[in-house]
Amino acid sequence: MTQLVAPTFSSERMLGTNLCVMLSRQENTHLLWLYATSAAATQTGNCPAHGQASPGSWIQDAKGNYTSDPHALKKGGALVP
Repeated sequence: MTQLVAPTFSSERMLGTNLCVMLSRQENTHLLWLYATSAAATQTGNCPAHGQASPGSWIQDAKGNYTSDPHALKKGGALVP
């Protein structure tokens, strides 16, 4: 699991970006829950390729400050939960 998400009030990456739970029943019906642990998917890293800044509340820099710099994730930053 790639750790890209910093827990609330943290600047250190500790969580993956998703969690999935599946329950199976005898009647061949299934329940599936897919949770995201971050405000946005890692595709925010594609913003520079399109000449765009990321929304300021989706990424934090290595010091834990919100940033709209999409390169911050590659510079030790993290996705926000």
